[in-house]
Amino acid sequence: MDIIAHSHIAVLVDLLLSDYQKHRNNLGAFGEYTIAVPSKSIENWLTSEIVKRIGISSGIRFESLHKLLNSALRCGSDEYSGLVDKQQLSAILFKLLSDLNEKEIGSGHSLIVLKTWLDKQNQAESLAQLCHSIADTFELYQIYRPDWLDAWADNKVVLDNEAELWQGELWRLICAELPESALLHREQLTSAFEVMVEHSEGNAFKGLTQLAIFGVNQLDAATLAQVRLMGGQLPVC
Repeated sequence: MDIIAHSHIAVLVDLLLSDYQKHRNNLGAFGEYTIAVPSKSIENWLTSEIVKRIGISSGIRFESLHKLLNSALRCGSDEYSGLVDKQQLSAILFKLLSDLNEKEIGSGHSLIVLKTWLDKQNQAESLAQLCHSIADTFELYQIYRPDWLDAWADNKVVLDNEAELWQGELWRLICAELPESALLHREQLTSAFEVMVEHSEGNAFKGLTQLAIFGVNQLDAATLAQVRLMGGQLPVC
């Protein structure tokens, strides 16, 4: 795996296109050069830059890195359904909080903070916004605080404060809604990824001949570990 850093982004685009040209002749009629980007805005900007430099290019596919890794696991493993993503979390949260909104609960209930907030809001719009905000928070915990999620799933206390009380209870309710094969955070995904690659006999990433990651300033440890595993079977830069 090659890691390239430079203070001028134009230099990085030139290097990316050099790598693209190197692989282009090996793509075949239906092959694709895969570029993982962190956002749609970077994809749009990079597409524009590529067109400026070499004209309308063929055989380039843009992907979200985490979606690509998750899809690779789903394709290569019969045991796991993949990492729970923000969209799934939002949908489950909407169901759980809609049910909570219809209930009467006492002041000592662990979710009373959420119930009190919901009672004061414009219900439909505020509920959706709250679900997206909490899903964002849990997604960050999946990356940076997997130990908290494991502890909460086992009904253990980590921080011993009011926020943890309702977040821990909500996480346990989310876990109860998920299939047993779901992976709850990135460390679990990495472990499953290792097993999948180990048993793949070199065919873990069907349809990929290479991977270029562009515009990513840093990767969390779990994602970096997965990319390194991928780099053992195909060119990654």
